[in-house]
This record gives sequence, structure tokens and C-alpha cells, in this order.
Amino acid sequence: MLGKILPFLRNPFVISLGGVTLAALGVVLGIFIQNKLDDSAKQKALEAKRAQEAAEYAAAHPQGPMPIYRETPDPKNDPLAPHYITLGDNLVINFGRSAHFIVLELSFVTRYGQDAEDLIADNKMALRAETMALLANMTMQDAKAEDARTKIQDTLKEGLNNFLYKLGKFRPIDQVLITSMLVQ
Repeated sequence: MLGKILPFLRNPFVISLGGVTLAALGVVLGIFIQNKLDDSAKQKALEAKRAQEAAEYAAAHPQGPMPIYRETPDPKNDPLAPHYITLGDNLVINFGRSAHFIVLELSFVTRYGQDAEDLIADNKMALRAETMALLANMTMQDAKAEDARTKIQDTLKEGLNNFLYKLGKFRPIDQVLITSMLVQ
């Protein structure tokens, strides 16, 4: 078997192909190592810049702590950054004809940018009325259930998106946030 392989390996074409393959592998490996070194250098430069900023801040403000540095996307440059829109004042919704009620404070999350914000802002009163209509059949037991918050959020997301679709031809609400909830 070895006798058949050795003449094949002595072929000048195979030898040159092996050399080209090794050279290409060397180039690819060199590029990979260089990129790793560049990333490492960039990270060290960023850390040095942050250390310099911290030192400058400490020198200028000897009594106060340095604010925590957080990288957050700039909504103007990031089209998928979430936008938070509050519905306004609390909603008070009665449970049928009983003396019990629920008080909700709602906000919306959208990733559809300014068009969605404008559509929601221009229709806040209609959204408040639609919210009250969507939750009108809720009972005290529904509101006190373990999964009440999730059910209310899902009901409002679907219902309000359908309502806004009729007005603006798209469903801008990605998530409904209940920022305050009181059942009495």
C-alpha cells in the first residue's frame, strides 16, 4: 500500500499543490491572528479611554462617585431600539355593577419608530376608551387571578393593535406594560 502512495506523493503537481495549500493556510492563519490582535488592541484602548475619563471625573468631582457607564443604543441611530410611550393618567375600571374596581397605569413598547409614536400619541383618548371597553367584562375574580397581569397585557396588546390597525394600517404595540395595578 505504501508503495502505491509514495509515487503519487513524488508527483510534481501534488508537491506544488501541497505548497500552495500550506501557503494559503499560512495567509489565513496570519489574518486570523492579526484580527485577534487588533480586537485586543481596540479593547485595551477603550479600557484606557474609560480609565482616563474616570480619572478626569474624579479630579473634577472629588466628593461624588463616577456615574455607571452603560452602552445603550441611541434611538436615533438604532431603528430597532424600543420606544416607551405612556398612556397618561391612571385608568379606573369598574367590575360590572359592583363596588369593586381596578386602577391601571399603562405604557407601551414599540420598535416602529416615530410613525408608531405619532399614531399612539394622536389617539391616546381613543386608546383609553378602547382599553376600558376591552376590560369592561372583567370580574373581580379575573383581576385577582395569579395570571391576571399577563392576561390583561395580552388582551390589551391584541385589542389595541387591532384598533390602531384600523386607524394607521399597522400594529405598532410590541408590548403592553402595566406600570401600576390596584384591585379594590
